[in-house]
Amino acid sequence: MTNRKKRLEKGIQSIQGQIEEHKSKREQAVKEGKLELADYYETEIAGLEKTQNRKKTNTGRINKMKNKFRRAQLTIFIIIGILIVAAVVFIFVFARTGIDLQGEDSWIKDSRGVYVKHGNPSQTPEQVKEQQDAIVCALNLYNAEKEKGTEFNSQCLGVCNIGTGESYAVDIVHVPRTSEDDKTENQCEAYRNGNAKHFIELDSNGNVVGVV
Repeated sequence: MTNRKKRLEKGIQSIQGQIEEHKSKREQAVKEGKLELADYYETEIAGLEKTQNRKKTNTGRINKMKNKFRRAQLTIFIIIGILIVAAVVFIFVFARTGIDLQGEDSWIKDSRGVYVKHGNPSQTPEQVKEQQDAIVCALNLYNAEKEKGTEFNSQCLGVCNIGTGESYAVDIVHVPRTSEDDKTENQCEAYRNGNAKHFIELDSNGNVVGVV
């Protein structure tokens, strides 16, 4: 577009030079009484001026198009700037307030994998109820073994929620974890053979360490 404008401007200047030259020749023809030659130059001048005006019109159109393009570019830059500012503000607010993308009122898992309330959810999802029941069951198994005087040292206590499709194996583990906890013989057989999909780990004091 810029090259075309330059060509038009150069063409306008060239035509203007031809017009001036023809006007000078026309005046000379009039002085010499050569009226037919003067009429010829008059016709040529009119044609050149018409061509010049057409090129000027095209140059004006190009200028308008360039102005529109510049305004469109400016609008795009402003929109991009607004989006960047909005993104920065959102990230800042997210970092300062800890907004949870799962929603203000929902159930989320803590570092142990246990479902806890976030806000004030109106309902309790089925998977949360199943986990809560399994944890209660796991603590009951622990207390039953504790009453028997069992010494807790990385062993399986049993399985909870049997037959629900979301059964939990219950294991005792060390805190911090040791290699004993990873031995196959110390894990519940129901989890090893796939009958229990999840497991709950308790420490020797009956505290929930992890739920998977």
